[in-house]
Parts: sequence; C-alpha cells; structure tokens
Amino acid sequence: MKRPKYKEYERRILEYLVTRTDSGQCIRLCLQQDCRIPKSSLTNVLDDMKERGLVTRRRYFQNHELVVLTDLGRSAYEESIAKKLGYELPYAVKIYLKRRNPPVRNLFPIQQAFVGRGLLYASDNVCAFGYPGSGKTLLAEMAMVQTVSNGGKALYVTPYKALDWQKYQDFSQWFPKTLNTKVVITDGDNPVKSSEPKQAGIVVATYERIMGALRRKGTWLEDVKVVCADEITLLADEGRGPTIDLLLTLFARRNPRPRIITLSTIVGNALTISKWLDAQPLIENRSPPGIEIEEFVVFREKDVLTYLSRRGEKKTEKCETDEITHIVRNNLGLGMTTLIFVGPRDHAEIIATELKSLHTLDTELSSRVEEFLRDSLFEKTDLTHRVCELLRFGVAFHHAGLHRAVRRFIEKLLKEGRLKTIVATGTLSHGIDYRIDSVIIDYESIRSAHELPVCEYINMKGRAGRYGKSKVRKAPVYILCPRERAEDVISVSYCTEPNEPQRFNIVNVQLNPNVAFDAESLSRRVFTSSACGVC
Repeated sequence: MKRPKYKEYERRILEYLVTRTDSGQCIRLCLQQDCRIPKSSLTNVLDDMKERGLVTRRRYFQNHELVVLTDLGRSAYEESIAKKLGYELPYAVKIYLKRRNPPVRNLFPIQQAFVGRGLLYASDNVCAFGYPGSGKTLLAEMAMVQTVSNGGKALYVTPYKALDWQKYQDFSQWFPKTLNTKVVITDGDNPVKSSEPKQAGIVVATYERIMGALRRKGTWLEDVKVVCADEITLLADEGRGPTIDLLLTLFARRNPRPRIITLSTIVGNALTISKWLDAQPLIENRSPPGIEIEEFVVFREKDVLTYLSRRGEKKTEKCETDEITHIVRNNLGLGMTTLIFVGPRDHAEIIATELKSLHTLDTELSSRVEEFLRDSLFEKTDLTHRVCELLRFGVAFHHAGLHRAVRRFIEKLLKEGRLKTIVATGTLSHGIDYRIDSVIIDYESIRSAHELPVCEYINMKGRAGRYGKSKVRKAPVYILCPRERAEDVISVSYCTEPNEPQRFNIVNVQLNPNVAFDAESLSRRVFTSSACGVC
C-alpha cells in the first residue's frame, strides 16, 4: 500500500471482520460506517486486500456489496495480535481427552488457539467467543482439569437449570474417572447441603445460586481457583444480565482473585467485554469444521412458500398448509429431527399439539411414558398429561412451566434421539448439545414476547447440526417471517450486519483489597443503583 494510513484501515477492517461479524462477512456499508473509513479510501484498501487474497467481494441483496474474510486474511489478523507459542498439552489433560466420551483426537481452531497461545498454563482471564459447537466448553474443561489436577477447585456457572443439568451429567461421567474428584450441582432444582460443595472438586451451578452463596459468605468459594462462566451473552438480558454482571465483577475484584474464563457466542463488543475483565480474547466466528448450516428466510404469499438463502439464492414451493407444518412434514420425510423456537409458552403447546397429526404412535415410547407417569412423577397435572400424550408420538413442547422431572424426561429422550419434533421457548436455545438436524425460528412469535437479538439467533441456529450428534451433511435453519420483513431480515438483521453491541455497563464499584469481601452489602448497593447492570 502506498499510503501509511491505508495500513491502519486494513487493520480496522480485519479486526472488524474477525471480532464483530458472523462468519467474517458483512456488507461494505458496515465497514465504511463502523470502521470510519472514507468511501474512496475504502475502495482502494479493499481492492488491495482482494488482490492479496485477504478478502473476497461479491454483489448481494438490495445492490449491497458483500465483503468476506478469507483464511489468509484471518491468519494475517491473528499474526498481528499474538504469536503462536506452540505449548503442548499437560499429561492430565491428555488423559482426560482420551477417556472422555467420545474421545477427543483433534482440537478445533478455538481450542488450538487456547493451547497454542499458552492460555491453558497461564493465570490470565480468558473471554472465548465462538459459534455454538465450536468447542468452547471443551476449552473450559481443559482449564478445569489443569486446575483440579493441581489441587484447586473449579466452578462452572450457567444461566439455565436445563444447561446446568446437562453439564452436571457430562462432567459426572468424565471427571471422576480421570481425576478421582467429586462433581456437585447446586441450583433451584438441586439444593445441596453447605458441606457438599466444600468436598467437591467441581461445582456446577446457576448464576443466581452462586450469587446467593456469595451473600451468605459461603466458605467453599474461597477454594475456587477457576470460574468458568457460560453463556455470558445474557449480559444483555434484563432479568439475568445484572446478576451475571455483578457476579463476574465480584470475582474479578476478589483478593486472591480466581481465574475467570467466560464462554459466549460471537457478539458485537467482544473486545470491550474482554477489556472489562482484563482478559485475553479468543474469537472464532466461523462455523465448526465439518458442519454446514444452510440458512433460509421463509415467507408465504397465498399458497406459495418462498425461501431466500444466505447466499442470495431464491426458490419457491407450493404450500397448502401453514409454514411450520409444511417444513416439518418435509423434514420428517427426510428422517430429520426438528427443533422449533417460539415466544410465549402457549404458542409452544398449541403448535406441538397441531403437529401431532404428522407423527405416528411409537409403542416403545408409549411404554416409557407409562413407566414415567407411574414411577417417576407424583404430581400429575393437566399440563403433564398433555405433554406425555404428545411424547407417545415423538413430539414435545418444552418450557419453564413444565415440572422439573418432565423437562428432564423430555431432554433425556431428545438426547437418545427418540423425539422427532420439539417446540420450545428459549429454554433449549443456549448450550444444549443434542441431535437436532433442523431448526425453525418463528420470528413473529418470538417478537411478540421480546426482541430477537442477532446473538440469540446465532445461539438458536447453533442447535442444528451439532458435531458428532447430527447425521445430516447440511443442517437447514428456517426463519419464518412476513413478506414485508423478509428482505430486511436476510440483508440486514441476520446475514450481513454485525451482531449489535450488548446493552452492557460495567458495574462501577470500587473495592478496597485490604477490606473484607462483603458481597451482601455490595449487591444491595448495586441493585439499588440506577447505574448498574444493564442499561
């Protein structure tokens, strides 16, 4: 490049495509506005970057130009921020990966970066941002193995009880036989005695439960050497955001301070969050290797269903039913499992009931349902009977209003691959790792309850095509929306614009390291302040 200023423009473009976009692609207008580059200069810089193989460019919807980061461009960015140190795996971690089920033979890119940059050995905080299925949990597992094998205690916190339970089941299967350590779960569904977390090497809990332990000054928290915080995307959530914000702030200010490792889908302000926690950022905005997700925005006009793909392709089908029924029928014909996301709970129940007619009675499932009702459940409500009737046909609805035992039964059947169609609210949108071949997102239904941020959309579509679970080569994701919204959804909201920044405020609390840690008074100050948590 002839002008020194162009080098800075190139750095901004590479950083933007790596840290703030979905799969390293966005429309040119985003680069011009968000990277603050003059239009003429941007043309020259992009021409040079394309000639050197750092980006590719093509026309897109509404006459936009799409800029796509190449592998060479990604490597150029990584070389500019960190030198790969080439550390090897510790012995305990090697044994753990070998004994894990299934065994881990190759690390994904985000895991390679974690090891290669020496972050497995370091005491630095780490903020990992990656696609669902990119291997973020295994990254945390390796850190926990390293900590526990050195005599420390690990804490794994999540926002949902369903996610808590899945991680507890997985960790209980893998960790004891490798490290001979106890795994304990504590949340609203699983109360424990105060002595149990003290005796455990790994504690799995919800954010709210750990916030309560801090207020009660639980002594076992003093032994925690590493905190793995899952799904911190919910910092933007009005309900859970302040709790996550406060909890991470408290741990970051403790003396001695535990190591903090956060896990999140790709977001728009990854570097800001990393700076807040004084953490090393690990960012992987590409789909996991070997998994191809096909995204379609779908709308209906009279009896014709139109599919707009992320690549800008368009196809139509005749549709004599509603959109969900049409897509589910097609998926069943291909032997695929479908997860449908809706907004209100009653929508999940109504849609699941309507889809029952597409499925056939499964006699083996009926027997298991009868056994469950007879032996595992004492309180049998009308809601329980309705969902159990659907389960006989391989259909279910899933939301927080269901009894805990019923939710776990549904999740167990889903894990075993016995269910064909599940209609859920956000309860299955974060971290759940089951065999899901296709995802349907009812955009209008969700928007009737709350807005659908891009980062939440990425989490939802990430349930499809999980590595080692789904058997399909291409996992289709369908966003259902009205005709008048279709082009905006595909060209702006989800497919080319970067994820919107989280509504994120750093809790402005000063702690004196020489004063005893008092979580109760601090949380009272923060939650009664208008400047804390979430804007």
